[in-house]
Order: sequence, then structure tokens, then C-alpha cells
Amino acid sequence: MKNHLQAVLRIGLIAVFCLISGNLPALTGKNRPLYPAGRIKTVSGKPKPALSDFGQVIKRQWDFQKTTRKKLTTAWKPLAGKWRVGMEPGQADNRVLSQKDNRRRSQLFLSRSQYTNFEFSVRLWVDTSQDKTRNWQVGLIFRRMDAGCYYKLRVTSANIALSRHAPGCPAAIPGSESNTQAASATGRHAKTDEQMLMLLPLGVSPGKWYRLKVICLGEQITIKLDGKEIQTINDFGIGCGKLGLFTYKSRAFFDDLKLTYLPVPESSKGIWPHRKIFRPSQGKKVLVYYRNPKTGPITVRVKDTRGGLFNVLTQGVHSAGINSVVWDGWGISSRKPETGRYLLEFSAEGQASVAYVRVKP
Repeated sequence: MKNHLQAVLRIGLIAVFCLISGNLPALTGKNRPLYPAGRIKTVSGKPKPALSDFGQVIKRQWDFQKTTRKKLTTAWKPLAGKWRVGMEPGQADNRVLSQKDNRRRSQLFLSRSQYTNFEFSVRLWVDTSQDKTRNWQVGLIFRRMDAGCYYKLRVTSANIALSRHAPGCPAAIPGSESNTQAASATGRHAKTDEQMLMLLPLGVSPGKWYRLKVICLGEQITIKLDGKEIQTINDFGIGCGKLGLFTYKSRAFFDDLKLTYLPVPESSKGIWPHRKIFRPSQGKKVLVYYRNPKTGPITVRVKDTRGGLFNVLTQGVHSAGINSVVWDGWGISSRKPETGRYLLEFSAEGQASVAYVRVKP
């Protein structure tokens, strides 16, 4: 009996040790990402859907080899900085995009105004040979609505970070105290309205090429560096906007820009699915678009075949314009979908809209 109890005790201690050691890195240490609890979460354990699962994608690429003039084409619009096309340092046969003003923040955007769901990547090289600036930044700006509303993905010599810039960040669910507490804990910057969503100690070295990539699909944002996934989070703050590059107190070179995006299906409604019929039992999902008339609180619900609440796809303060969210067909508390017609309901201040989607076995 005594030996049996000792064996059970040993097994229990081993189980507790494994549990603690498995979760400890996620709770403490330098590798912990900064994000509001209950507001932005890491997505893991499930295969991520691809853009092509939701329709025909459009692909663009810029390698600057055929650009014979120093100035950029009309596809790009610089807002600040000295953006030019020239030869890669030490390579007489490779033309690249360069930004050589290291005294201020420089930005360059694609002329097309709105991108909602996309993959955007670039090879980048930071040049510090002419100056020894320590606090330089280089990266991507995406879903930029205006000068005060956008996401920024930046790399430095010390870390890689993702932040959301918007008035009143973070966009908290009305009545949620956890979001307010988390915002103060993770450091909202009142002057710039910047909310840090991710901060990891994965710096890059000047004088080397790196590929930085962001994938946006609905409310899911995936970050990759040199082909390796760094992190995937959910954030519903900003749904669409411009794509671009930026530098801060640094000279940099860019090459082989790649863009894959989903065109938004045309609709005059306030909410509409990208397809009207889908089969969750086969792993299919539906991309639900909705048009917010102004920045403010909204709710997107799903009602079942009997008119009861089946799921809440998103809720909180969303940016104006077109937003989107992915629905896998399942309901609250893992309710299994039944065959039939489901109601998609979008509600905002002074506006409501509905659409239907049919679930098949």
C-alpha cells in the first residue's frame, strides 16, 4: 500500500513538473508577446486557411530589374524620404529600391487605396555604413486608413514588433473591464495612440538581407521572418487600407516585393459572405464582409435555422470602411452546425443589415 502511494505521488509530481515547465515560457521571460488579455490572442493548434480558399487571388511583384529610371512608377506614392531605384551595394547587376534619408521618418505606399485580405512581403537590407544610428527602424505599414490609423510591423537590431495606431487604442469591447486593465498593463501610448500587439527579441543585423512578411485574413494577422512564422494573433481594430514601406533614422534597400490579395466582392449591402453555400464538415469556411459607416462599436452575429443566437463572430470598436471575419460554421461552445440557412446580422450605431448563408452536410 505504501509503495503504491509513493508511486502515485511520483507520477503526480512528474505531471505537475511537466505542466509547469511546458507553460512557463509563455508566461514569463523575454519571449512573452505583449497583448491585452482577452482581446488579442495567439492562434495555434489549427491549420490556417489560405487566401485562395476564399476566392480567386491577384498577384503582383516588383523586382525593379526593368526600372531604367531613378524615379518610381505611378504604382508607388512616396510621402516622405528619398526613394530611388539603383544598384544593390556590391552588385552591379541587381537593381533595388533604396531610401537614403536617415534624418526622419520616410514612407512609401502603393497607389491603390484599399487592401483588406492579403499577403505582403519584401526583402530588406539596413545600411548603417555611413552612420552609426542605434535606434533605427525599418518595416511595413498596412491597412492604413489615414495618417493616424494603421498597423506597423517594424524590425530593429534588438526586436521585431507589431503595433496598432488608432485614436483611442486599444479598441475595447464596450463594458469590458479586462481590456481596459490589459491596455494599461501593456502600455498604451496616449500621445501617439499606439497599442503594442507583439514584441519579440528577434532583431536583424545591418548589412544582411531579410524577408519580412505579413498575412492578413479577416481578423487574423500572421508575421513571418525569412519564411519562418513568428506569431499569429487576432485583432479586429482596422479592417482595410493602404500598403507600404517605412524607414526611421535609417538608410535601407528593398527588393523583390510580393503582393497577393483577395479582391472584395461587390455588394450594396452592409454585410455579405464571399460564398452563399459552404460545408463546415469538409473543413470549408466562409469569409464574411461588412461595411462599417463610421468608426465605432459594431456586432456581427450568426442566427441559426430557428432564429436563435448561434455565434458572435466579432464585437467591439471597428474602423470605418470594409472589414471582414472568417466563420468556420461552428457555434458558441463548439455547437455543431446543422444543415440549413443561417442569418448573418451586422449591427452598428443607427444601422443594421442581414444576409444569408446556407450550410450543407
